[in-house]
Amino acid sequence: MISMESMKKMLDITDSRIKITNELLQGIRIVKFYAWEKSFMDRVEQLRSEELKHITVNNDVGSFVIFIFFLLPVVITLSCFGIFVLTGNTLTAPIVFRAVAYFAALQMPLINLPYALTGFIFAKVSDNRIIQYLSKPDLDLTHRAASEEFPLEIQSGNFSWMNKTESKGIPASPASTRMSCALSDINIRVARGSLTAVVGEVGSGKSNLIAALLGDMHKQSGFVRCPRKVGFVPQKSWIQNASIRENICFHSSYDRDRYWKVLSTCALKPDLKILPGGDKIEIGERGINLSGGQKQRVALCRAVYANYDTLIFDDPFSALDANVAHHIFHKCILGKGQGGLHNKTRLLVTNHLHFLPDCDYIYVLKV
Repeated sequence: MISMESMKKMLDITDSRIKITNELLQGIRIVKFYAWEKSFMDRVEQLRSEELKHITVNNDVGSFVIFIFFLLPVVITLSCFGIFVLTGNTLTAPIVFRAVAYFAALQMPLINLPYALTGFIFAKVSDNRIIQYLSKPDLDLTHRAASEEFPLEIQSGNFSWMNKTESKGIPASPASTRMSCALSDINIRVARGSLTAVVGEVGSGKSNLIAALLGDMHKQSGFVRCPRKVGFVPQKSWIQNASIRENICFHSSYDRDRYWKVLSTCALKPDLKILPGGDKIEIGERGINLSGGQKQRVALCRAVYANYDTLIFDDPFSALDANVAHHIFHKCILGKGQGGLHNKTRLLVTNHLHFLPDCDYIYVLKV
């Protein structure tokens, strides 16, 4: 009989092998689609020839070291006896036996000496990594302290992709400060339960603003409030190599009624009818067997299903057609349908200006 634990381990191993096989097949598929066989073959042969050179050198050095290893005891013994005789001493049997015994006693420590040095080097490298990690600055916990009235808030914020240590080499001046900051003089408040829109020209820093709120940018100055748990829908959706249901539920438990309400609200139910297997279809690596709009809606369903009080959307309509975008905005984000977000705190970054009249607050970013 096979125990449940053994069966689970076998299933996990099988699942891992299936995922590895899928990734391998997807890689082959891309190479075949773009007819990259010749260039890949040339690259593989080049790398293989370099690898063979290193293997040959490694084998030659290893053979030489093994030869010296077996030769040295004899050479050392004969050298010691020769020097002893040449210095005018008489070589007797008791002296020979004692010398050989001493050499045998020293043989094991000398054999283990290289391994001890190797272990010391590895320990030193690990020690340096641990010290470097522990020497990093502490996390600014005040960044996550959200207030009851304004869950998302930035006051006089200046943010950069460089930390203060990296920016020390830049000469200090008002112009250099503005250049080193990706966002300058940011003041924004998102009231609880409101729908707040952020608009601006391309390159004005709308996505950077979201990164600043989520703590992905270095705060040079100012004050930031953001909850510890936030639902985030990025502009480039993140998809797991799993089924649609597993992508949406993620680490949450499966609630059938809420799950299908979310699918309807995010306009994903019609797509399940045309996909083989429905919501149990296996999504390929990076969602290769889904369209851009389908991947965006799966990511949107995941954020809505998580049921967080605060949600941030980074232009979720970029990959959607007009009808689907209208449905998702009014039924999901605006929250006029079942499973909508009308009672949640929502921050929407968008270039669709026709949705702005339905928003409670509007912020404009300028370059």
